[in-house]
Amino acid sequence: GFLVRIAAKLNGRGVRTFRMDHRGTGAAVGLAQFPYHAGRSEDIRAALNCMGEMCPESPLAVAGFSLSGNMTLKLVGELPADVPAALDRAVAVNPPIDLTLCTTHMERPPSHLYGKHFTKLLCQQLREQPRLLADSVLERSSRPPRTLREFDELFTAPKAGFASADDYYTRSSASQFVPQIRVPTLILTSRDDPLVPPAPFESLELSSAVTLHIADAGGHLGY
Repeated sequence: GFLVRIAAKLNGRGVRTFRMDHRGTGAAVGLAQFPYHAGRSEDIRAALNCMGEMCPESPLAVAGFSLSGNMTLKLVGELPADVPAALDRAVAVNPPIDLTLCTTHMERPPSHLYGKHFTKLLCQQLREQPRLLADSVLERSSRPPRTLREFDELFTAPKAGFASADDYYTRSSASQFVPQIRVPTLILTSRDDPLVPPAPFESLELSSAVTLHIADAGGHLGY
């Protein structure tokens, strides 16, 4: 819903918008062999390159929300020289830039309620996509995962080629890439976000191209 509202506001200002469906979501349900995850910045790069070919005279901007915000920051910071040439600016809203910290945070009250809900939702989505679930550790598990870490340990990490959930979190967390960002980038988060704690942003090393705003309120994407 919030993506539709933001797109409408941009359209009202004469800005063309595209929405990207991650692997296995939206129009991509049933098409992907491997899952999307917080480190799939190459998927965003491919989408931006496609948009650049479709609209060769237009500057590009990318906005990522929540997990997609982490992917966006990883995109513009991990390989700065490989960022699409037409990319003019980037925005990341409530990005979980420290995946280990965020996952641990969502195992503790009261945020554990969100963690349980998301884990249940992810398992439900997988049951509806046998192609993604096939040949996974999760498919052979005797019980469903109860936390996001368990889900990532049983499914995301092995299915996406990581050694473990910790390996996935370490390699995919965007905080390590922010100092290398060259594209003008805004990071917006809030102190009362129940999913993404403010601590990693308060010690985040910023490049001169990055502006960070920590709002006092706004929750998770509730501005």
